[in-house]
Amino acid sequence: MFELIAELLTNEKKRKTKTAFNLLLLRKVPMEEFNFPVQYSIILITIIGALAGLAEPSTDIYNPLVKMLIGFGPIWFVFYFGVKFMEFWLKRKGYWNGEGSLFNVLAAASLIDIAPAIIAITGFLYAPILALPLHIYSLIIAGNAIKGATNSTIGYAILGLILWIMIAMIFFIVASILISLLIIPLFL
Repeated sequence: MFELIAELLTNEKKRKTKTAFNLLLLRKVPMEEFNFPVQYSIILITIIGALAGLAEPSTDIYNPLVKMLIGFGPIWFVFYFGVKFMEFWLKRKGYWNGEGSLFNVLAAASLIDIAPAIIAITGFLYAPILALPLHIYSLIIAGNAIKGATNSTIGYAILGLILWIMIAMIFFIVASILISLLIIPLFL
């Protein structure tokens, strides 16, 4: 019995790895490939948020745990809002019928977002120059993943993602002001 469980887990790992590489290579990945447990997506988004918090140079907080908490709080809010926005965006024109996990699709497409955070944490001199192409590539990966998993076009998917990013930027500006006024003074 344990051998069967181990074999299933090994096959699941191979399938997830194959899905991630297909996304990075901009290949079409059907919605069925994203039917994996949502816990993996939750862990991935939490790691991206924690790395984003650690990479934030503008705070005067030196405690890495507090920086990670400040990082993944807003990331989680924006990601959850983005999933709901993209669900609305894709259902609006009938591109998605509500079947399958759009949460997993967007989380898997966000895998490349770990790279800019790691570049920023290391303090690499040309981090902004390297991060911009990675973020643009991430947008293309997400658009392609949505196109493959739903019936939408890549242009419609990227337009929805750009609208989501614009709304997220407004949220981050407001959240940054509130965090710097209310939360950061508690830790100084």
